[in-house]
Amino acid sequence: MKISQRLLLTLSTALVALLAVGSFGLWQLKQANTRFDYIAENTMPSVLALDHVKDTFAEMRVQVYRHVLANNPELKQKEEQLIRESDQKLASELNDYEKNLISNQEDRDLLAKDRLRSRPMKPDG
Repeated sequence: MKISQRLLLTLSTALVALLAVGSFGLWQLKQANTRFDYIAENTMPSVLALDHVKDTFAEMRVQVYRHVLANNPELKQKEEQLIRESDQKLASELNDYEKNLISNQEDRDLLAKDRLRSRPMKPDG
């Protein structure tokens, strides 16, 4: 094998390797972009919505605490009304999440469990 043939073979091998590495890099970049798009379009809105649900639930817990500590019936009624309003807000937020942001059956199952857990918070029973 002549030196020119060896040189051509070496350069060809290097070029093929360069193309393979470049192609693999582009494929990995596309995969990463797909994952980031999923996070931006699905995960982050869900996290933000669930953060609002968590805040509403925390407000409701404080209202229940105040209701328990209230000494007079007027204050208890006021807190009960606030609890009802928070419960409606919580139900609305969970319904919005269910309609627009649930991505799979696991999300649906977890939402059902959360709904069951929130029921005992109501002052009516």
